[in-house]
Amino acid sequence: MLNDLEKNTVIVLTGVTGLIGKEIFKSLIDFELTIIATYYKSESVCESLKKLVSTAKAQVEFCQLDIASQDSSKMLITHLNKKYQRVDILIHAVGAKLKKAGMMTGVKEMQYMADINLLGVFYFTNQILKMMLRQANGKVIFIGSYAGQNTFPGQSFYAATKASLNIWVKSMVHEVGKYNIHINIVSPGALKSNDDTMYSNEDVKNVINRIALGRLGCAADVANSVLWLCSSYSSYVNGANIAVDGGANF
Repeated sequence: MLNDLEKNTVIVLTGVTGLIGKEIFKSLIDFELTIIATYYKSESVCESLKKLVSTAKAQVEFCQLDIASQDSSKMLITHLNKKYQRVDILIHAVGAKLKKAGMMTGVKEMQYMADINLLGVFYFTNQILKMMLRQANGKVIFIGSYAGQNTFPGQSFYAATKASLNIWVKSMVHEVGKYNIHINIVSPGALKSNDDTMYSNEDVKNVINRIALGRLGCAADVANSVLWLCSSYSSYVNGANIAVDGGANF
């Protein structure tokens, strides 16, 4: 699917150590691309990913990034401008989750979620968009969430950040689309995860009962949609929010 991409296309992937970020990374390294993969603190996970690079076709650089810090973002942007002079595709897999009743969510928790899912991501994206404007082309792909449109109790503030992302993208495509820049969202539904602490077995059962395919999705399902958006097959897709949820109806 990515064979139509130019050799050494420069891709920045944030949140490479997360569930979805890792799967996207594994899918990309089989192609002759240049990938700058960012992580926050999970150096041990990053080390395991580095082992995959030895046999990969892609050229990979791992960079630490605290998306909530403007200083950290500025340092990485400076590095990208100096070393690569361009970014062709930005994939945002970074994000923070919170399951807590809205009335019990404190200001610090709200600020933490907003700093990562909104302010930090928007700031970093704006800096990358400036590079793309000079290139007169580029693609930005966000990992959103089904919760940005439909949600459960205990997801109120998380859902609010994802809903804000949806509107931001809808507005931004009209600002940068004329420069051949595409911005889209891939919104996963319920996925299989190794983290069993957030949802009970009963929660999972109730969710599956509302999914048309009758099963949870996996990170690879999301990665496949991201790969499609990276390719020229999606050349007329802009401002879209692609649901990868198995036909969920909540």
